[in-house]
Amino acid sequence: YRSPATLTLVPLEVQVAPRRVGYVPGPGDDLAGALRELGLEPVLLDAARLASPAAWASLQTIVVGARAYEVNDALLAANSGLLQWARAGGTLVVMYQKYPYATPGLAPLPFTYDEPHDRVVDETAPVTLLQPEHPLLSRPNCLGEADFAGWVQERGLYFWDRWDAGYTPLLTTADPGEPPQEGGLLVAPLGQGHYVYCGYALFRQLPAGVPGAWRLLANLLAYGG
Repeated sequence: YRSPATLTLVPLEVQVAPRRVGYVPGPGDDLAGALRELGLEPVLLDAARLASPAAWASLQTIVVGARAYEVNDALLAANSGLLQWARAGGTLVVMYQKYPYATPGLAPLPFTYDEPHDRVVDETAPVTLLQPEHPLLSRPNCLGEADFAGWVQERGLYFWDRWDAGYTPLLTTADPGEPPQEGGLLVAPLGQGHYVYCGYALFRQLPAGVPGAWRLLANLLAYGG
């Protein structure tokens, strides 16, 4: 018996800024295809390219995939260089990582995870924009509560518990009866560039065709441009 093939078409209005984007794959996601769907051609930063800063010097945004720091020794070795690259004007976007990422020096400023880690498992939990006019939430797509409708399985995971005052949280959400979680999307200025941590579960939403997740991804890529 073969299940019938199905195809779901989702209308999507998303503005994409032209950016030179690098991507470090992680075992928890595969964003390369999503970046191409947005009309971008990512530079895949494998071990050889990570070991050669000249290979990513001209990039404007680098995305580190979910859980990449957990498995990628080349990424760990290149981390200080990536932070220097961001200080020179790049935007470093880090998708959710597990506990070892809290090791001092990996993120540009200190933070901690709670144990067990903070997460929001109710995919319908209300999401509030703490700074609606912030560039990451308003350019090139003006995000609002409607962009968090239709999410699947969960809001996010490995939200930060505490963080240095140099970080700015942009969203808050919570499971019913639980305290607000503001550690799912944070930004920090870094020299002439920017750092972003995103614990929201885009790796689940993008394959499911959730329009708001695609719009959020486009804003993450454009931030700092």
